[in-house]
Amino acid sequence: MKTIKELILKTKRLPIAKEDREFYETSIRTPDAASRMARVVFEGLDEECFVVVPVDVRNKPMGIQTVAKGGPDSCHVDPRSVFRAAILLGAAGVIVAHNHPSGSVSPSEEDKLLTCRLVSGGKVLGVTILDHLILTEEDHLSLREAFPSLFE
Repeated sequence: MKTIKELILKTKRLPIAKEDREFYETSIRTPDAASRMARVVFEGLDEECFVVVPVDVRNKPMGIQTVAKGGPDSCHVDPRSVFRAAILLGAAGVIVAHNHPSGSVSPSEEDKLLTCRLVSGGKVLGVTILDHLILTEEDHLSLREAFPSLFE
């Protein structure tokens, strides 16, 4: 059994370039800013990976955690893993993101269903799902912007 301290330490700040330091020091206000931060994790991956960025009340990132890895076209995400770091860190909300190695930012039905499940769970726990991003090497899609009804 891991201690709370070990679980908190598992959520870490990525090593970032000096010019990217703003991502930890300023609020994430746009999907573009969030995708630039998450893109560091997905760089060079040929399998799907799902990350969580817990944020404080001012939307400042508290870290970034990979919660699931999968194959080239799918990734099983356990909602408990998504909220674990947020709860332990006392986060006000989270931004979730995953990559599509196929190069298409089009969300699958599973992506949309997962978003709905996370939004519902977040409401119960008091942790807001601020956005769910899908990233490729060239592009990204904000599910909040493209499908706002998923977040109601």
